Amino acid sequence: MEFIPVKFLWDNRLHTMRDSNFVIISLCFSLLLVTSSVTARNNDKIAQKLLKRFTDSLNARDWDAVSDLYTDDATHATATQPYIIGREAILAYYRKKAKQGSDIELSLDFFEGSNKFVIAGGVGRILKDGQQVAVNRFMNVYKKTDGNWKIWRSMITAVPGLELVRPGI
Repeated sequence: MEFIPVKFLWDNRLHTMRDSNFVIISLCFSLLLVTSSVTARNNDKIAQKLLKRFTDSLNARDWDAVSDLYTDDATHATATQPYIIGREAILAYYRKKAKQGSDIELSLDFFEGSNKFVIAGGVGRILKDGQQVAVNRFMNVYKKTDGNWKIWRSMITAVPGLELVRPGI
């Protein structure tokens, strides 16, 4: 097999095609790692931002903001309620829950995403008068709609007896 000499811009030596293939493959692999790392950080930031918007809006009882967080065809599943379909039905569910006088805190355990969907899940604490009354596991699927991330699918499962261990709580 004959190798064709190649000159790189950064050095005047002649290199074989084998050398240049190694350099090209190395550069592509490095770019892939950097891109994956940036995407993961971006997805984490997106997930954290979306969870904060959700908890802030819900705890403030800002129903317009809560409604704006969901797609029109969103669904919400809980272990204790029938399947809830549609933004307005989900909003009615949260309004009813808000009458119990509780707030929520969410902590993110995992996230994964692409440029169209982000899946995020974790643990939610239900608080009444600052005291924990329940702990849930949640998972949300966010869908990019008209340039904005909105909740498309959400699921909550009560976890009896689960204690959320966090310093200072």
